[in-house]
Amino acid sequence: MSGLEEFGIGQGAAELLNRSGTRLIYVIGDVDTGKTTLAARIAAWFGRIRRTVLIDLDAGQASIGPPTTFAWRLAGSGGKPAGMYFTGTTSPVGYFELWVAGAVAMVSQARKQASKIIADTCGLARGALGRQLHHTVIDAIGPDVVLALE
Repeated sequence: MSGLEEFGIGQGAAELLNRSGTRLIYVIGDVDTGKTTLAARIAAWFGRIRRTVLIDLDAGQASIGPPTTFAWRLAGSGGKPAGMYFTGTTSPVGYFELWVAGAVAMVSQARKQASKIIADTCGLARGALGRQLHHTVIDAIGPDVVLALE
């Protein structure tokens, strides 16, 4: 048991997340599926054993920085952001390039600070727009694991 099972993550998935080669974990799901809660709990758990960054890539329901920003912080450091990227919008619709650039900037900063990175995303996960957004971000930042919630 890795300890991640307490969050509803099966043993096989927990082992995958806990591998040393799994550095960037990208959490995706529809609105109100528990992405932010799960990402924060996983980051807190990893933060107890290694330097971990939580990235908030949801400018519409920002959990680390102010609305219309992406932000990141070290796990266990409280709510204060260590880095931010201003999107100027609460929705990625019509602003995909800006959101991808912001995700790249936040992940780039986080990679310099931590051995484990958890990225929480917006709830646009369905339909052609959701697929286009997340495929583009995933291609740009190269997560090791994508956790998809339904």
